[in-house]
Formats: sequence, C-alpha cells, structure tokens
Amino acid sequence: MTRLTLSTLALVLFVTPAVSVAQTTEQSADQRCLDPNVRAPRTISFGGFNSRGINIPKPPYPALAKSVGLSGPVVAVVVIDETGHVVWARVISGHPLLQASVKTVVCQARLKPVRVAGHLVKAKGVLTYNFAL
Repeated sequence: MTRLTLSTLALVLFVTPAVSVAQTTEQSADQRCLDPNVRAPRTISFGGFNSRGINIPKPPYPALAKSVGLSGPVVAVVVIDETGHVVWARVISGHPLLQASVKTVVCQARLKPVRVAGHLVKAKGVLTYNFAL
C-alpha cells in the first residue's frame, strides 16, 4: 500500500495544475485563430494573400488522401494584423481530409503587412493551398 506524505500531496496539488495550465495556454495560443466562437475583427478586404507570403507553411499531404488519389485546392479566409501575422482564419472550401491538413498550418503563416494611405492596417483575404499528386 502506498503512503502519501504531506509533501507528496502538496506536489500533486500545486505542481500538477501549473503544468496543466501551461499546456492549456500553449494549445489555445496555437488554435485561437481557428476558434469558431470568435468573429473576424474589422478589417479592409484585400483579396488573395498568396503573393504576399513571407512564410506560408506547406501543409502535410494526408496519407489517406494520397492513397485514394485525392487532390485539389483548399481555400482559407484569413485576417492578418498590422505585423502580417494571421490572427483569424476559416477554411471555407476543399475536401474535408485536405481541410484538416490546412488547419494545422494556416495560423502559422506570415505575410507582408498591408498599408493604406501609409498606415499599417488589419486586412482580410484568402490563402489558397493546392494539393497535387
């Protein structure tokens, strides 16, 4: 039979929640731009963002999609802030298997910021990911 000492109990009570909170914070930071409960911020509409890419990560090609010969475009609507970071995103078209892959990377994209009348602004546009075999 295992005996719990006061120090062991304190470790379980005080250290474990801190680890869980840290992990939760990291997970929410990675997925906050895909949160379906968050509305898009007010922005200007820009159009296509693919040509403004500084770093647009390539999504992994799902093995199941490859095995059945699935290909095609996946379109995501994104909002970038004044520094070019994606702060909001929604995948709006494409096969569901391919959409899931895009969702893993779309929030990591970095684009050239948009200027209007010399001022950096938030902008809304689309990123298109093409899956081809």
